[in-house]
Amino acid sequence: MSEPTAGNGAGPATEASIGELLAGISRDVSSLVRAEVELAKAELKVSARRAALGGAMFAAAASLGALALVLALVAAADGLVALGLAPGWAFLLVAAALLLVAGILGALGAASVRRVHPPQRAAATTKQTVANLRRRSTSR
Repeated sequence: MSEPTAGNGAGPATEASIGELLAGISRDVSSLVRAEVELAKAELKVSARRAALGGAMFAAAASLGALALVLALVAAADGLVALGLAPGWAFLLVAAALLLVAGILGALGAASVRRVHPPQRAAATTKQTVANLRRRSTSR
């Protein structure tokens, strides 16, 4: 009868010790985690490039939109002048209307920000996971 030996598993009579099996599992899990991290990095790199390109396009659109808004406001003031209003009053009226819209948008934005709360479910599940891991590690 042959004795079980720790080896490379080449034959049916070879068996690895528990320590070798645990070391192999540890190596495999470590390799798997490293591979997952590398995959996440690669995916994030592609996502970051897309986000940067999208951000640049939004910035260009916002710049052009701001210029168009200025031109539209000047046109509105000139339209009031054409209707017979003095130029100073026409531009003041357009500025007042713009400040009113800005105030309303500012109030709506502040109300929206006040309703933002931290991710409560994620925090609760994270605390629960940590507690479970601590319980398991102390029970061994």
